[in-house]
Amino acid sequence: MKKKIKHIEECRKLFEIEIPSEEVNKRIEECYKKIEKVAKVPGYRPGKIPKDLLEKHYGDHANKEAAEDLIGDAYQKAIEESGFIPLGFPQISDVKLDDKKELSFKAEFNIRPKIELKQYKGLKLNKKVIEVKEEDVDRSTKTLQESTAKFKNTEARPVQIGDYIICDSEVFIDGKSIAKKRENIWMPIEEKSYIPNLSAGLVGTAIGDEKEIETTMPQDFQNKEYANKRAIFKIKIKEIKEKILSEIDDAFAKDAGYNNLAELRDSLRALLRNQTERQIRQDLENQIMEQLLGSSKFNVPTSLVERQTQHLFEEEKDKLLKQGLKEDDIKNKEKEVKDKMRPWAVKQIKNMFILDEIAHKEGINVSKEEVDEALEAIARQYNKSKEEIEKHYEKNDLISSLRSDIRHSKILEFLIKEAKIE
Repeated sequence: MKKKIKHIEECRKLFEIEIPSEEVNKRIEECYKKIEKVAKVPGYRPGKIPKDLLEKHYGDHANKEAAEDLIGDAYQKAIEESGFIPLGFPQISDVKLDDKKELSFKAEFNIRPKIELKQYKGLKLNKKVIEVKEEDVDRSTKTLQESTAKFKNTEARPVQIGDYIICDSEVFIDGKSIAKKRENIWMPIEEKSYIPNLSAGLVGTAIGDEKEIETTMPQDFQNKEYANKRAIFKIKIKEIKEKILSEIDDAFAKDAGYNNLAELRDSLRALLRNQTERQIRQDLENQIMEQLLGSSKFNVPTSLVERQTQHLFEEEKDKLLKQGLKEDDIKNKEKEVKDKMRPWAVKQIKNMFILDEIAHKEGINVSKEEVDEALEAIARQYNKSKEEIEKHYEKNDLISSLRSDIRHSKILEFLIKEAKIE
């Protein structure tokens, strides 16, 4: 076997491999021996077919099977000889099996970057101090009150602040609709609306009214193309809903599943503490990763970056479609959005490699019991059996991703325990 190595980039390599005819013919003969046992040619029993007929009927199959086997073996041998640690499967191209039975092909693949970790134990971290105050509990109670509000149809009066309307809405900028028309949406009529003057412009309207409201899009509007631009909202009022809030008392608490208001507030307080602890933990993890990224200089495969960038873009695209943006408008902005997301994709991939390198050095792995515990926790969260969740994860090839998440969580837990926290 002859092998050439080309360095496409630091983390992407190319093998050009040639396999001599002697080795190819030997493998083809082995394939014919397997084929002749099951081959079917009219007038002959399996195992009794003349060689020339076997080659005529099954020559292409034998050549293909032999080439596939040889490519796999040769690639694996080349990897072992080179000492590379490949990531994923290679991209095989330019496969040629000539008349002389000489086989050649190319194999392009990613390799793990070389990471020289400096200090990762004893990192200096600043731990936030966040207290849960009574006004925080008050806000959570008010939020629960809002979420359990009832809505009564109101036909005898016009729209007023505090109402909700059900309407059809379409937005125009420079005379062009910027998103598909949204029908039967719920819209709050607020003292201060996110879209300036929108709520104020609807106060006083009645069921059946169609109104055009001129406004300026907010500076922080998600689609930056339309930020700060003059816009016209065309609204058709279909229903007016008056919001009715329950009194915050023991009866309110009982409706929420508690014995009294004090017990409800205790539960909300505990929930806020848990959220605060997660926020503090997330901040510590962010500090760790920023320090490790700052002290570890290495490149990652471009193809992985592009794949992760595409994944992030698809997530963002789904959000924008749900918000009513047109697919053509999103497509026109695809390059711009991906350019903004690419640095974040690089950061995510580097984080993964750094954590994996630490896990390797420290012998941090994930047991089957830990995977089972995670599946049970997910099952409880979705009120399903562990068997149902496990079946779903196996069917969608998510077990390895779950295992990776558990492993990374264990690595970060290890790093926090080893850190110097102030």
